Amino acid sequence: MTNSNTNNVRANALAERLIQGANALSNFAEGLSDDKWKKPVLEDGRTIGVVVHHVANVYPLEIELAQILASGNPITGATMAVVNQMNADHAVEFANVKKYETIELLKRNSEVAAEAVRTFTDKELD
Repeated sequence: MTNSNTNNVRANALAERLIQGANALSNFAEGLSDDKWKKPVLEDGRTIGVVVHHVANVYPLEIELAQILASGNPITGATMAVVNQMNADHAVEFANVKKYETIELLKRNSEVAAEAVRTFTDKELD
């Protein structure tokens, strides 16, 4: 994005929703015991901690994809097989992820993502 449009009402509202969601997830995660943090999610198999870390970790990728779409270009290569492999690899790499580090990553990446969202124009959002 070459346009910095921090006065865009729609972009600011979307950024605020992103921050609200991240804050809700952060508050949820902060309240989890160590046992709950390590508990597998039903029908998924990844632990709650790994899923929260995944959310925190993919903000930069999601913003990159949104910027590609906003610039009028297609997203290529993002098949379900690729996504599933990325999720599986992430689950292995971060199987023992720490809650504190994850919450910090969630806060940091969601703030950066919200700032990026605020730069979108109405045309790019459309």
